[in-house]
Amino acid sequence: MFRNITHLILLLCFIDAHANDDTWTAFWDEEHYKRGFKDKNGTIKIPPKFMGMTQAVEFKKIIAVMEGAESGYDSYYLLKNGKRVEDVKMFTFDNSFDCESDNKIRFRDKKTDNMGYLDGKGNIAIPAMYNSGQPFANGLASVLKGATLTCMNGKPFSANNRCEHPHWKGGKSLVINANNEDIIQEVSLGTELDRYSLTIGDKPLESKEIESYKGVNGKYYNFINTKKHFEKWFKENILGNLNVSSLRTHTFKQVTLFDREKGWYNQPRKKFWKKNYESVREALIPLKNNDVSFFVSMDSLNQSIYEEEQYKEYYAHCYNQYANKHPTLSVVAGYENEGLSVQDVFEFLKIKDSYKLISLTLRTAKLE
Repeated sequence: MFRNITHLILLLCFIDAHANDDTWTAFWDEEHYKRGFKDKNGTIKIPPKFMGMTQAVEFKKIIAVMEGAESGYDSYYLLKNGKRVEDVKMFTFDNSFDCESDNKIRFRDKKTDNMGYLDGKGNIAIPAMYNSGQPFANGLASVLKGATLTCMNGKPFSANNRCEHPHWKGGKSLVINANNEDIIQEVSLGTELDRYSLTIGDKPLESKEIESYKGVNGKYYNFINTKKHFEKWFKENILGNLNVSSLRTHTFKQVTLFDREKGWYNQPRKKFWKKNYESVREALIPLKNNDVSFFVSMDSLNQSIYEEEQYKEYYAHCYNQYANKHPTLSVVAGYENEGLSVQDVFEFLKIKDSYKLISLTLRTAKLE
């Protein structure tokens, strides 16, 4: 009997766990440009009605939404059971709402306008005690406390001193954990630092690709700087090995190219290198020989260009660059070509601890 009860409990836990893992995904009503959500079986859970500043493309536990109303717009945080969280103010960034990350979503206090975090149940996980802050990623978030919203004239933003682009001045930058404990002080973690590479030790790690910060507890928090890590990888694996076999190995299943007539189109990896190896190699040799300088830029995979199913696992949902496990890294090389300044661009996608070439644009040579 007890064994049967135990089996029943385990079964219920299994069912509940899988029910909670059912992430709903957004779908679009193209005619009215609104989004709804479907479950993993394609069943419509919420018909298309969200618009405007709604950014979520996944509905795990909580989302921030906007829909039309008779009086204008209705904005609120929404749980899967239909409950609305309306006793807090919406957090906005770059004319968009926040998205859930690490089972948390940002909000603002209606009275103080300070920022805090709600959990996946709509409860306050971290009180609104900060001016601003990043989304959580791998249990950490950078926040700002005690700053003053200031206009370009140097005066605090107020009803009598309004401006279009106010900025935070002063205050204290902190890195906190999910329990709202200070982990690192006087530091704001940039987007180039890979939160998921975090290691903690008694000493800082000695590497040009690692950035180490001494924590409140005396330990060192070490993060891989993705841009520095990629630049080293690029020099060693691409510039240091300019043969067709190596280049093919470090290329995605297909290469995405742009043509003025065809627009964006794809070529299978093997076909691309068979037709274009010599042209690409010639474009890379000046970088190898330090005859041409280049810089590295970091972004997210562009869903309007890379639309195929094989890319979907690499999308950065919402605009959260801090939780982006698969950024794109672009090598941009500048040239003088026939009296004009032109750029060659090689775009790579981070996959696990390596990178794959997914697209390139050559102004110094013609690709077939």
